[in-house]
Parts: sequence; C-alpha cells; structure tokens
Amino acid sequence: MASAYSFVDALTKAGRNPTRRSLMAAMLKLEEKTNPFVLPGITVKTGPKDRRPLEQARLQRWQKDHWVPVGRVLAAK
Repeated sequence: MASAYSFVDALTKAGRNPTRRSLMAAMLKLEEKTNPFVLPGITVKTGPKDRRPLEQARLQRWQKDHWVPVGRVLAAK
C-alpha cells in the first residue's frame, strides 16, 4: 500500500498527461513525510542519484493489544 500511495503521488506530480519521462522525473523527486502506510517519522524520499525510497526504520513492540514505538527513527543505510 505504501508503494501504491507513492506511485499515485508521483502520477499526480507528473502532470495532466503523464509520459514515461515525466513520471520518471516525478519518481526521482519524491519527498513524502505523510505517507499513511509507513510509520510516523519515516520519510519516503528519492533523488536523481539515490533511488532507494526508504532509508529509515523504526522498531516497534507489541504491547497487550497495540504496537508501541521503541526508541527513535534509525538510519538504515
């Protein structure tokens, strides 16, 4: 779902009549801080030289009936 959300975001940024070139350009300029399908605090970000959209991670622990974040957001490089 996170990938689909990012793809729709890129499609909207590619313009009214997206082409392959405009879609690729939009995919290489992603910076989503509010993707509802990734954990809070994790940014989906790409660039011309960096095509990996997720470079952060966050640990969570199951506690009774819900997930609880453990620690801070970690760099996953």
